[in-house]
Amino acid sequence: RNDIKVIFTGQLEDYRNPQYIAELKSIINEHGTEQNIRILGLIPRKEQLSLIRKSIAVIQPSLFEGWSTIVEDAKSMHKNIILSDIDVHLEQNVENGIYFQKENYMELAEIMEKVWDGVISFPDSNYNYKEKAKEYGNILPMFWKDIYTRTNK
Repeated sequence: RNDIKVIFTGQLEDYRNPQYIAELKSIINEHGTEQNIRILGLIPRKEQLSLIRKSIAVIQPSLFEGWSTIVEDAKSMHKNIILSDIDVHLEQNVENGIYFQKENYMELAEIMEKVWDGVISFPDSNYNYKEKAKEYGNILPMFWKDIYTRTNK
């Protein structure tokens, strides 16, 4: 399918597997999907947010990760997201997300194609970023006051 475009952003070097990007590019070439994939590497935040805004969905296929800021960005922008079912992603409670089994690339590909074709759609999101920020803003002063009180007894 030549009409689907997937854009990769992020660090292109990883000391744990220095050959990773070369291997990825080799797989892309072997499968003839060069016209579908762009690997941009690290890009300025402003450009990243622009790509998110213009996308059909954000894909976060991580096998392991801390709290994912890209997931939070997508939530705050009411952007649909396809993400692996790792615990931290489930914990982030993405209302407008579709989860796939973390190592099941065939399931991910099927979801991507069905989303592109409009066969499946994302749940609606009622996530209100400003409301959540205000809620956390009210919690933090109480949290810090409690810590201060306990450490200064």
